[in-house]
This record gives sequence, C-alpha cells and structure tokens, in this order.
Amino acid sequence: MSKSKTKHTRLTLEQERFIRLDAQGLQNPEIAMEMYGITKDDPKYHSLECKFTRWRKHPKYGEIWKDEVDTNLTRLMAKSVRRLDRQVNNENDWIANKASNDLINLAKTRIFGDDEKTVHVAIEGLPDLGTPDDE
Repeated sequence: MSKSKTKHTRLTLEQERFIRLDAQGLQNPEIAMEMYGITKDDPKYHSLECKFTRWRKHPKYGEIWKDEVDTNLTRLMAKSVRRLDRQVNNENDWIANKASNDLINLAKTRIFGDDEKTVHVAIEGLPDLGTPDDE
C-alpha cells in the first residue's frame, strides 16, 4: 500500500476526537472551543471549519461516528431501563402503566426483533399473462 493511501485511510487521534464530538451532537463552534479553545471570532476559525468539512468526508468517518452513537445509546438505554424499572412501581397508575407499556415494547423488540413487523403478501389465482387471441 502506498504511503499516501495509508495516510488517507488512517485517522489521527485528533480526527477521531472530532468525529466523536460531532457524533455527540456538538456543532462546529463547540468543537472548535472544545478541541482548540478557538471561538468563531478567531481568525483561525474559518480554516478549522474547512478542516472539519474535509474530516467529515474521511472514509472512516461513518464507522467512528456510528461507534460513538452506539456507545452513547447503550449507556442511555441502560439509564432509561433503570428509570422505567423505578416507574413501574410508581403509585401513580398512569406513570406505572406507561412504564409497563414501554418495557413491554422494549422486550418485544429485544425478543422478537423485526420479524413481527414483516408482512408477506402472496397473490395467487391470477391468469397467465400473454397476448390476446385474434379471432
């Protein structure tokens, strides 16, 4: 593999940090401040925005972005399940019922996956298609 190809497909730690901050929902000004201590008023800000645009086109961007989102969703899912667990026993019937329904829906997707959403349609008894008979 040539040196230029290797450099293009590898991510630096700086690029990976940018992608992870981007996946967390930070906007360019927030990322510039977090990573470099630079505000939008700084003359260097425009060149950073250009760099961020290039980094978003990196071949590994989607892979790292998805990994960060998956990591955050896993953490949030665990936190949400703990909250639902507490709410199931709430004295307010509405809250307990809502939490119960949410947990049932979560359990159904975990147990049955997307299979229950699949619909198969079969059309039978149609005549063979062809050209009409001339009389």
